[in-house]
Amino acid sequence: MLRILVIDESGEDSRHTKAVLEAQGMQVMTVFSAEQGIETARRCIPDIIFTDVVLPGISGFQATRLLKMDSQTKNIPVIIMSNRAQEYNITWGLRQGAQTYLIKPVSADALLKSIYNALPPHHSASPVLAAMEVKSIN
Repeated sequence: MLRILVIDESGEDSRHTKAVLEAQGMQVMTVFSAEQGIETARRCIPDIIFTDVVLPGISGFQATRLLKMDSQTKNIPVIIMSNRAQEYNITWGLRQGAQTYLIKPVSADALLKSIYNALPPHHSASPVLAAMEVKSIN
């Protein structure tokens, strides 16, 4: 079972992401600040981290950079999800170490594809994700 950490201050976005991923059988942890996200990532070592850019305290950009500099979390793929669609934000997020930058609102299909593309080919969930059809959350 994939373990996913979602860092997002928006309760609505966080609930949507969690519902989509749980409908696919994934374990999802949600936190609302970058500091909580970094602490949770160190403690739980998720398979993937999704983060927003705008967060209370430090930004998702800063959190991504800190996660990539930490020996415990540097190998965890980070995927940024944000309303900030400007090219300079996307470029900056990728430079901080994000694997992918998704523009909100993010579809269920885009979430699953981003996870599949972020996991190393030898990960045990890769074949399962490749064959997975998006399950309805309604």
